[in-house]
Amino acid sequence: MIYNQAMCQFRRITSGASWIPQIDGLRFVAIMSVLLTHLATEVRVRGPHIVTIATSGPLTFFNFSSGGRGVWLFFAISGFILARPFLRQHRLGGHPVQLQKYFLRRITRLEPPYNLSLLLYVLAAFLMFPIRP
Repeated sequence: MIYNQAMCQFRRITSGASWIPQIDGLRFVAIMSVLLTHLATEVRVRGPHIVTIATSGPLTFFNFSSGGRGVWLFFAISGFILARPFLRQHRLGGHPVQLQKYFLRRITRLEPPYNLSLLLYVLAAFLMFPIRP
């Protein structure tokens, strides 16, 4: 049996050569900041007896009280990414943006992760905090 390393790698399929990996890294930081803030809030509100979460110390990189900063960072990154095709068209003389393809790509990229995260959140809520009669 031959081990094929290429089949065991996670890759992000991009639409062009203008992908900036550092932007994906910043997006991860923003998403984790918001996710951990929401998680810490849910645990504090619904089950403070389950887990004690420290909001200072060696994990200050993921400071739970700064989830709002993650939202701002995510919005700034999203604005940058969404504006790039129009900047390329107007400032750099690139080909015109076809709005139908542009919006279809946005929908097909955003809807599946949204539905998956919504499903995972609902499942986690039912598993962690069952409805008591």
